[in-house]
Amino acid sequence: MYIAGENATTATLDHWECNTESRYLSVSDPEVSLPGHASDKSVTVTTDQPSWEYSVVQTGNWLTITKTGGQLEISAAENTETPREATIHVSAGGLNESITVTQDVFTAGFYADKEIVKIHNATIGNGINIVVLGDGYTSETMTKGSGKYEQDMRKATESFFSVYPYTLYKNYFNVYMIAAISNEEGISIETANTTVDTKFGSTWEGGFSTGINCDPYTVAEYVYEIPQLSSVDIHDITVIMPINAYIYAGTCSMHFPESGSGYGEGFSISMCPVGRDFDRVVVHEAAGHGFSKVFDEYIYLPEETIPEAEKNEINLYKTWGWCENIDFYGNMLQTSWRDFANNPRYSMVGTFEGANTYGKGIWRPENNSCMNNSIPYFNAPTRWAQVRRIMRLAGFNYSFSQFLQDDIIPEYPPDTRSGIKNPRPLAPPVMSKLDPNRIRRIKHTD
Repeated sequence: MYIAGENATTATLDHWECNTESRYLSVSDPEVSLPGHASDKSVTVTTDQPSWEYSVVQTGNWLTITKTGGQLEISAAENTETPREATIHVSAGGLNESITVTQDVFTAGFYADKEIVKIHNATIGNGINIVVLGDGYTSETMTKGSGKYEQDMRKATESFFSVYPYTLYKNYFNVYMIAAISNEEGISIETANTTVDTKFGSTWEGGFSTGINCDPYTVAEYVYEIPQLSSVDIHDITVIMPINAYIYAGTCSMHFPESGSGYGEGFSISMCPVGRDFDRVVVHEAAGHGFSKVFDEYIYLPEETIPEAEKNEINLYKTWGWCENIDFYGNMLQTSWRDFANNPRYSMVGTFEGANTYGKGIWRPENNSCMNNSIPYFNAPTRWAQVRRIMRLAGFNYSFSQFLQDDIIPEYPPDTRSGIKNPRPLAPPVMSKLDPNRIRRIKHTD
């Protein structure tokens, strides 16, 4: 991100600049890597200038670019010759950013089980690791480039990075895709006593439920097939699992860290069927629960008060840096988001009773957010939890005051300021602790 002004000052970390006068231009993805088949990509342009323009430098006419609102829609033709590259220059009010677009050569063929593709490379910091792998995909879906498996994994990746602040911090992340071939297509259904032979045993509860479970240890085995992750602590890895079933459901499997340091550690598997609202399910489950460890803000027991036993569990999770978006006090100065109090930029932050399914005895920090009805907006305390964990995993010291300087407060999406729009909330996270000895055996570190 480029930020400038008359009183611009250089921050202590050399990977970003800040100043007291807001004049900025940023692109969500300065390095776009496209597969060899005909493909599309959206890049978000963020600026406080009244207008922005772009130009492209390329050899030939293989790249087509369309400006749509605050986005550049990039389309590449199939490439059967040699790898190619183009540069898109974006400018606004004297500020300049560039986007490098590269495209591989299209190669027909099928992915083998456990074959790995790095679909995004971190260019800042240590590299935060996301793994995308699917369940219920048979060998017929594994065509390289154009197959359903790769298309769904890439769509899940784009969905994860589609909402701020992830749009701004995408280049802190590595994203690995690993092929996982199931014997049968789909998902098992508990209420129908239907069993489908899939790689990770994903099972939907069925009926009106949106709950799903899977085998986390088989997932971990696939994660550690990726050589670059062999020495990475499993509790620093986030897994997104698209499931090849056209149903509306979604659940995050969250696993307790070995020791909590208040930064949101914990292995997670976000199970997201590729049905209705797939993109929003990925954002809610993976970007919300899975990576930032925030909890639901739904209310579907409006007259019930949260039990003391659940409050005690949540207070334990808070010592790990989880649940930063819910608390048990109507007085904001007693909540985990107290530092936002009396800040005129954050007048939308307060205390709104009802969260974590209960209508009473528990409060959320803003009237609405992604963790309420999956709108593409994270509230301010959630953004702080997300950026804090990003910076910690990237290897940088980072303070709340720096977050306040960097945070570009998004607008609420239209007509979503109040009310719960979604009549079927997604299931609460499934909580468990992994057996550390079993994980060590999977990593071959015994």
